[in-house]
Amino acid sequence: MIEEVATVLSIEDLDAVIQVEKTSSCHSCNANSACGTASISRYFNFQAPQLKVKNTINAKPGDQVLLGIPDSEMLMGSFILYMVPLITLFILSIFFSSLNTSFPDYSEEFLSIVGGGLGLMIGLFGVKKYSHLIMKNGGKPVMMKIMNKASSAVFIDQIKIKE
Repeated sequence: MIEEVATVLSIEDLDAVIQVEKTSSCHSCNANSACGTASISRYFNFQAPQLKVKNTINAKPGDQVLLGIPDSEMLMGSFILYMVPLITLFILSIFFSSLNTSFPDYSEEFLSIVGGGLGLMIGLFGVKKYSHLIMKNGGKPVMMKIMNKASSAVFIDQIKIKE
């Protein structure tokens, strides 16, 4: 089971809107000054998505909860995320390069590049649609336990009032 800590933002009916805390191992890596991934991550401000999950542990807004995702779902999701765009890239690249006889004005390499780019875009779009379908049909993380309770103090005009 893969576990991650998230914060409950709000409660809607029986669901909790959560946001997973942004974590990165790039800052602790010895090679981060020479790493391309670390360089790219500095320029893009990653915002963690907000998800709706079943509130089975009666969490309240502000609580930090432990989420669990089964290893099998994570492995299948990773396989689909990486392999589907790669497979569609190769299939359409080969298909478009075979169209050289139909379009003699274009070189086989050009048609292969166009087909590969189109295949990559179709594969990424398909993965995005598939992931939304999985999220709607129950392939969501499961709330396992409350890590830290939200503070019950309320601040009104700089005066602290206990509930």
